[in-house]
Amino acid sequence: GVTCYSRAVGGAKVNDARFWWRRDFEGVQPDLVTLAYGYNDKSNTVPVGYYRYALNDYIDRIARATGGRAAICPISTLPGGAQRFWMLDDFAQAVRDLSAERGDVTCIDLAAQIKPMGRLQWMTYLGDLAHPNIAGHEWLAEALADWIVERVEAEG
Repeated sequence: GVTCYSRAVGGAKVNDARFWWRRDFEGVQPDLVTLAYGYNDKSNTVPVGYYRYALNDYIDRIARATGGRAAICPISTLPGGAQRFWMLDDFAQAVRDLSAERGDVTCIDLAAQIKPMGRLQWMTYLGDLAHPNIAGHEWLAEALADWIVERVEAEG
């Protein structure tokens, strides 16, 4: 009984998503919305303060589009390969901080789960410096599923 829609667009930044929200949410009423932005923003030299502003605005737009009925869960910006293993830490922290300050969204902190495995191990899950390979997609899917199941079980 689970239906999943992906609105992913290669090269997209959170600022792009802010203007696609009508298209992305027209005709669907999701229970859960996950957001994974930051890598392309950083690559395009978007300052962390503006990234945070745009993410906050995007969350507001999603809340309006879903009538406040969807659980909105931003994913902490994932580390990339090589030097990008550390380069995206400020964006990941911005997602955590914004989620905590808002209180109406919950951060799925996958970056915090990736960091302990180390840069070299994480790179075995990447097909390039940014994108997961098959094993990486499997790891991310399992981590996300575990996160959801933990919350469902906690609610009893």
